[in-house]
Amino acid sequence: YKSNSLKSDYYLSMAYPACEAFALSSLGYLWLYKLADEFNGINVEKIYTEAPIINKKSNAISFSMSFDFDFMGVFEILEKNKLNFFAKDRCKADPLIFAGGPVITTNPEPYKKFFDFMIIGDGENLFIKILEILKLNLSKEETLMKLSKLEGVYIPYNSTKVKKVTENLKTVIYTPILSEKSYFKNTFIIEVARGCMNRCAFCTASYLNLPFRNYEYSKIIEAIDLGLKYTNKIALLGAQLSAHPDFDKIITYIKNKIEQGKEIELGISSLRTDSINPELIKALVI
Repeated sequence: YKSNSLKSDYYLSMAYPACEAFALSSLGYLWLYKLADEFNGINVEKIYTEAPIINKKSNAISFSMSFDFDFMGVFEILEKNKLNFFAKDRCKADPLIFAGGPVITTNPEPYKKFFDFMIIGDGENLFIKILEILKLNLSKEETLMKLSKLEGVYIPYNSTKVKKVTENLKTVIYTPILSEKSYFKNTFIIEVARGCMNRCAFCTASYLNLPFRNYEYSKIIEAIDLGLKYTNKIALLGAQLSAHPDFDKIITYIKNKIEQGKEIELGISSLRTDSINPELIKALVI
């Protein structure tokens, strides 16, 4: 993708509270960075724990939290930038600090003292609405007041209940940045479906992303073709991939590409053993 953002006076630091290799493998983090980088009116930068120093001009810092232990990275980045951990101890001149991601959506309460606000649920469209408010560059109080009106934004000092945002999946999410530094080197990850209908009692991902949703077959194929222009490593992401109504067709499309001479390394995030079939095995091992 190409950055479309115009230079402005508003600076957003998007922090992934772990190493760069993990950040460059996080589809959600990279996709939101893409949205911010294409958004006119905001300057955006990526931050990791190896290089945690934030632009002194930063008006806001966002944290994407995928795992419980990410909070250690949050504290590391805040400490190295001489920012107080607790929101109540930060002054008006300090950046607005907020967070989202699976950890926050699952249970935001352990983190409510640290962040000015949190994103609950799917973040794609909500993040754009948040950027629209941030670029106004209002005071913290005015910004939080406007943000409090958005469904899915949790402001700890506001006792109003917050409803989790659930997106209708339209635009396929894929890896916008390919890198040798990524944990999954040069791998083009494509989200095929979100949620899981099995609702296993031990699985947070199942309940967190209900209801089960999937992208249209044609859009997934478009994403596969796009990825193959830049890399031969394609990975399909979803908690219940085989529940996609056209999953067999997707695998057959990839297998046919391989049989026609296209070199493809296919990765699958997760599969139930009862969904494995000969076509899938051929696509994985050819």
